[in-house]
Amino acid sequence: MKKVRLAEIPSGENGNVKTIGLLAEGEELPRPPPATLSSPRLHYCPYCAFTTSITARLTEHLRIHAVKKPFPCPHCSFQAVQVESIRAHIRTHTGEKPFACAHCPYRSTQKGNMKRHIIKHHFVVAFAK
Repeated sequence: MKKVRLAEIPSGENGNVKTIGLLAEGEELPRPPPATLSSPRLHYCPYCAFTTSITARLTEHLRIHAVKKPFPCPHCSFQAVQVESIRAHIRTHTGEKPFACAHCPYRSTQKGNMKRHIIKHHFVVAFAK
């Protein structure tokens, strides 16, 4: 019985691809289990392992796989697929650092950098949203 590729995704800088799975010709894709009260219904990205219970988040996530990048930087040639990515990028041009450490004078352009700083330098694991 002939096997067909289910999906392929890039797996490294060398251009190789990773086959997510194989199906027999005519075989249907496996269905996720139905949602229950203890497990919310998940939405799956067809290109990678991303899952979410919120439809809008899947829609936003799918843009990272798109070729078209609808948010251009007004200062350089950078283009982003998500509006939050372009906002963070523009801060590299403006020098704005809206995230301030509560323990020292450190400031950062992105929240993730602030979280990493606090964990590394102040040994505080919990970080409020």
